[in-house]
Amino acid sequence: TGFLYILDDSQHQSVWLEKKLEKKYNCFRLESYRSKNAAFKKMFLRLYFITPYPDDFIDSKKMHWTYEEASSSFIAEIKEEATRERYRRIWELTKDSMIPYAEFSEKADTDEIRLIIAVDASVAKKIISMTSNMLLYHGIHTARKYFEPFRNGKAIFVSYIDKNLIHDSSVLQTIKNSVSGLTIFPNKQMVGLFSARQLDVDESLYTLAGIEFVHQFITSFNEDFQSIAATLKEHPEAK
Repeated sequence: TGFLYILDDSQHQSVWLEKKLEKKYNCFRLESYRSKNAAFKKMFLRLYFITPYPDDFIDSKKMHWTYEEASSSFIAEIKEEATRERYRRIWELTKDSMIPYAEFSEKADTDEIRLIIAVDASVAKKIISMTSNMLLYHGIHTARKYFEPFRNGKAIFVSYIDKNLIHDSSVLQTIKNSVSGLTIFPNKQMVGLFSARQLDVDESLYTLAGIEFVHQFITSFNEDFQSIAATLKEHPEAK
């Protein structure tokens, strides 16, 4: 059983819905498509097809997996052999790694760039909305995207981007380098400057690190803090 969600994506409401989906479903497969042309007074429609999986779909006890055992029936039913082999290659490459993996490739027949991200189950649930937010920071929306969970706890997220949206090739390297940062973002602090797309991934992480350092310094109430507090008390103009 699957579910269909449709929304107006002209103001990039996709991130809002994706967060809702990540919170609502424990494990799910996703397909999403954005209309190529605006309709209904410049409204861009985005469709989400969601297939929820049972809670026991991911088996954390089983240690050794083959690709056929770990993949879902949906992947086996993909018509294009190149697509099936691409999933197999990425899964084989990352199945024993906890480190997130990202790569770009070109899809020449549709003039698109393909972003592939493979992550562990511990961060898989938030990678969809966070990737969308990161791309939108760079002024990039996806034409379509697919999220495929695997039974061994891995997940592969594939996004297709119109090549004409990439005006500077260095942006692709920046996005690729930022994927690791996405996976260590604290969930409770996702709101704020990154969510508002005022800072990119690295800038947001540096800001969070600075906040944590200041908080630790202030709450420790050590000699350094007491010395600064005494100085400010004597010189209020320095506050």
